[in-house]
Amino acid sequence: KNCFLTSMLLFFFLGSNGQSQPKNKMITKEIYKVGSTIYCGGYLVSLPLGYDANPTKKYPLLIFCHGAGAIGNGADSATLAKVEGDPGSIPNQIKNGTFPSSFTVDQQEFSFIVVSPQFNFSGGGFIPAIGNVIDTCQALYRVDPERIYLTGLSMGGMYVNGYTGYHYSRADRIAATLLACPSGVKPNSTPWMTNAANAISRSNLPF
Repeated sequence: KNCFLTSMLLFFFLGSNGQSQPKNKMITKEIYKVGSTIYCGGYLVSLPLGYDANPTKKYPLLIFCHGAGAIGNGADSATLAKVEGDPGSIPNQIKNGTFPSSFTVDQQEFSFIVVSPQFNFSGGGFIPAIGNVIDTCQALYRVDPERIYLTGLSMGGMYVNGYTGYHYSRADRIAATLLACPSGVKPNSTPWMTNAANAISRSNLPF
């Protein structure tokens, strides 16, 4: 898990520092409905190269939660395209072909199933929304349940904090998180965020 967290740090920020990366070979599909949730209407899914050729292989799942500027109902291509809009974000890197389709850690090659949901709200509801996305991905794709990773930008980072911090069982479900500028995290934060941070700390979640 720690190797994956380190790797996530590396490739998440490579897109903004000018370093060259392998040409992306992941194919992104648009899905317009996520289970029965009212909080998330669709998502982008990018499967690893060779996914169809390895029908028994399970892959780590990386879920990217967008910022407030990408809110939408996920009903069509134009709306879902907002999820790819933040420069340097994972779905933006995938779109531009700069996100590695695979990477090597300790001489082992790894690749992710990458899912970028589009949330249709800016307030509460992140717990059922993220939980439903995870459930849907596990039902539809060959996800390794021991390697589910959450990352989020601004509002999306706040959602990840809330999801993993509200109850131990949710933090235990996640292998690691990586957040960029999560909103709501500050010294005079609201009590719920402080409680969530304390719960994350007690869970020993790689963060």
